[in-house]
Amino acid sequence: MSFSFTAEPLLDGVTFTVGDGERACLVGPNGCGKTTLLRLVAGDLVPDSDTLRAPAVAPVPDVLTRTGDIGDYLDAAAAPLRSMTTRFETITA
Repeated sequence: MSFSFTAEPLLDGVTFTVGDGERACLVGPNGCGKTTLLRLVAGDLVPDSDTLRAPAVAPVPDVLTRTGDIGDYLDAAAAPLRSMTTRFETITA
């Protein structure tokens, strides 16, 4: 798959597979196309060439629209677990 916003390709010749039950981690420097790739997978963008084959899945989490840094995101994601831990500690005390 290839994709570009300008004449210079942002993603070129990208291919990968994530099987059922597998998890993937997307890591790279700023501006390398991580968010664009997620938007392509979510169906928000259409590849310039080739095809994107993905089964129907739940929407990509709101990571793409969230503001703040990764620490803020992880704090928000872990908040329910921290709340349960605090409640458990209170009850068991």
